[in-house]
Amino acid sequence: MGRNAEARRWRCNNCGAITANAGLLTAPSPFDPSDILTACPRCLCCDEGFALLCDEPGCNREARCGWPTGNDADAFGGYRQTCHNHFAAAPIEE
Repeated sequence: MGRNAEARRWRCNNCGAITANAGLLTAPSPFDPSDILTACPRCLCCDEGFALLCDEPGCNREARCGWPTGNDADAFGGYRQTCHNHFAAAPIEE
């Protein structure tokens, strides 16, 4: 099982708006119906992309680190994705 998609938060690379996964706009591409376009609900941009944000509550830094939690049924779907500050605080399993 992968990370809980509903819990993901994204920052629009065009306008900086932060949006939960469920709030992003999606539609089939008019050029290739098998491709799905994702757009920002604030600026409607779909070509600049999004940055995944740290899953630590209250943190809006970009997620650049990750590790398995050891529990696929947890709120993170078995995998944490955090910024470097919160990765350093991750428990180390022995």
